[in-house]
Amino acid sequence: MKTNWLPYTEARSFVHKLKFKTVTQWLIYSKSGKRPFNIPSSPRRTYKKEWKGMSDWLGTEIIQTQKRVYRKYDDARKFVHKLELINRDAWIEYCKSGNKPDDIPNNPWNTYKNSGWKGMGDWLGTGTLATRDIEFWPFKKARIFVHKLELTGSEDWKKYCKSGNKPEKIPSAPWNTYKKEWKSIGDWLGTGTIASQKRKYLTYDNAKKFVHKLHLSGSTAWRKYVKSGKLPDNIPSNPNNTYQKQGTWISWGDFLGTNNISVTIKSKSFLSPKKAKPVLKKLFKEYDIKNLSDWKKFAKTHGKLLEELRIPSYLLTTYSKKNVIKWEKQK
Repeated sequence: MKTNWLPYTEARSFVHKLKFKTVTQWLIYSKSGKRPFNIPSSPRRTYKKEWKGMSDWLGTEIIQTQKRVYRKYDDARKFVHKLELINRDAWIEYCKSGNKPDDIPNNPWNTYKNSGWKGMGDWLGTGTLATRDIEFWPFKKARIFVHKLELTGSEDWKKYCKSGNKPEKIPSAPWNTYKKEWKSIGDWLGTGTIASQKRKYLTYDNAKKFVHKLHLSGSTAWRKYVKSGKLPDNIPSNPNNTYQKQGTWISWGDFLGTNNISVTIKSKSFLSPKKAKPVLKKLFKEYDIKNLSDWKKFAKTHGKLLEELRIPSYLLTTYSKKNVIKWEKQK
């Protein structure tokens, strides 16, 4: 059934009396059930020939963005400061409200890009600048300031950054900001970075306690952490070498707290092939393990049981292939 729509000028006159300021308000009204049946919810389609845009339809007379004349940055910013908005999300909500003057842009970062823009903190008056918008001090000047703080390590630096006392011109992650000049956290704090061979490290157990709190997943994650510049000077970057020389190194799993003790270390406590034979035969039979593929699936879900039985997850690494094939056949 074809609807008899009102002529465009009559429909538009009706809509103007509603005094909507935004398209959103029109859309809500269209769905509310209050809209007369002879006025379309999609006027753009109905009045293709007469259509001049939503501003003409609503009566807001909004000028196209590219032709609009905006206030100067400082004047616009003064107006925005009075709104007391707290962040970018609050600004976006305000723009959608329909209360924003037309001579203040929705996207000030684009409009004022080359004419005063310094970040949302400056625009809103919160004083918070995005990291990319801050002009940090040169490395040497920043480092001299940090040396005077007499911080002892990376943990002290973290606490200081969170204290609210750090100047805005000094980055929280200097290893990222000063990539070319960066040497180490010791150099940054002025603790006197000592050559590796002369440095006094924490004992293996104490270093391990600190590292466990980092919750690193493996040696690869450890390397990334070392490169980040956050590693304290009294913990070696190559603990496996340092603590192996001291005779205290156990494994990466033990050092990082993942408990993924390497096969070569654990093999010292595994059953000998002779003692393992009856244990494995029993496991093969009880869990219907027919081949190595079945064994791998079993080992993944029964790690604790194998540890108790002193049987390795990777049979071929500890026992010869010949022995394993024999056990498979004799199950």
